[in-house]
Amino acid sequence: MTSSTPAQVILPFQKSYKSALCIIPPPSSSYSPQIQSIRKKHDPHIKRWPDSHINLLYPFTPLPIVGNVKSAILSRLQKTLRGQKPFIVRLKQLDYFIHGKRSVTVWLKPESWPSEELERLERRLVDGYVLDDDNNNNNNNDVVVGGDEVSINDEEEKEQVGFQNFDDLIKLGGDHGFTPHLSLGRFRSEQEAKTAITQYKAFFSDAKQPIEFVVDHVCLITRSGFHDSFQVEEIIRFDES
Repeated sequence: MTSSTPAQVILPFQKSYKSALCIIPPPSSSYSPQIQSIRKKHDPHIKRWPDSHINLLYPFTPLPIVGNVKSAILSRLQKTLRGQKPFIVRLKQLDYFIHGKRSVTVWLKPESWPSEELERLERRLVDGYVLDDDNNNNNNNDVVVGGDEVSINDEEEKEQVGFQNFDDLIKLGGDHGFTPHLSLGRFRSEQEAKTAITQYKAFFSDAKQPIEFVVDHVCLITRSGFHDSFQVEEIIRFDES
């Protein structure tokens, strides 16, 4: 006798600094070599983060991301991003974070068009939203993610999506909330950071040709150990339908 009880996939409650969801500017672009040149000179973590990137969810889910767990994560990401339209990111303004007396990070401030689309994408990924799902008529699985049960079966037309527990980057920004940024390098003082911004301003802020690219997907990146390099494991493209 076959059981009619829906199968369940339990996604981990824990978070891991060995995985992240991010945006990676096209490595083949004309400006990528210049960004990487600056990072090679000033970014002590370039071996761990070989690609320039804008983090969206970090830390993310624990490793290994395989089998049914991987399928459930990718399915949830795809459903979360359903209806997300591509948008443009421009890299122009430079700023810095002060971590301590001898630790200051210089970063590029991504400007999106439509305005604040990066911030809306972050809220979509974290908060989720209710959507109509016309494609789940043949799916009888229940997926439990972060303590929220998401039932997918013939009788339901809507489901909750998003990764509600993975709001670390929103909390990190304090009163400012999520602060999208692309790190260029770390410096020993605020003055050194300001000097670097002045030096690189000509390439970014004063550039005659805007440094911009279209965002039509996000990347799931992972690393085996804390000293290993992050590698792209999956590309999740936006579904505008």
